[in-house]
Amino acid sequence: MLLKSRLLLAGLKDPKILLALGAVTFISIGLFLLLEIADKQCPKYKISYEKAAQLLETCDILAKKYNFEKEEGLAYTETFDEILKKRVLHIPREQINSNNGQVCYSTALIANDLPKFAKKYIAVHESLHLSRESNETKANFKAGLKEPLGLVQTVFYSISLNTKVMFSKKLSFKDNMCKIVSMYRLFKVYFLNMDLANYYEWEW
Repeated sequence: MLLKSRLLLAGLKDPKILLALGAVTFISIGLFLLLEIADKQCPKYKISYEKAAQLLETCDILAKKYNFEKEEGLAYTETFDEILKKRVLHIPREQINSNNGQVCYSTALIANDLPKFAKKYIAVHESLHLSRESNETKANFKAGLKEPLGLVQTVFYSISLNTKVMFSKKLSFKDNMCKIVSMYRLFKVYFLNMDLANYYEWEW
């Protein structure tokens, strides 16, 4: 332990290592400030009673299509293993608004195009919501402890999907920047305990 500490201190005295650390710190701070500035320039997501009703209607349609109960709270009395076994469905991504996962009533709906480990992670994440864990950051880390490889795979897979959208469409510079900002916002929601409601505004 003492030897490792001495080697670390010796390394920190190396000008090249100090320069590299300084450059990484400078770039990280600069990127953070750039994203925060861009965040203020990009519009919030619009929500209305009509859109909220459409989401509920989508859950009703999926409940009928996949034959699951249209009742909330059914998982509250079940063990976590029971929830994973009974209340997880894998369906096409487009049916859940291109999300990785979504809760409808007492059922966790998981995008069936996710890689193997990501599927497991998202299933655990959404099942935690079914068992009354409403905080996204807490659900994220709890699921990450159970499925660490799945967490990493989900992050990279989500980034790759958003990147494909950016390159498949002829978006303006601002639109591309706001697409990156949307990923940054999700990062803050899932890792930094930011309330997702901060990024929505109601349309009347």
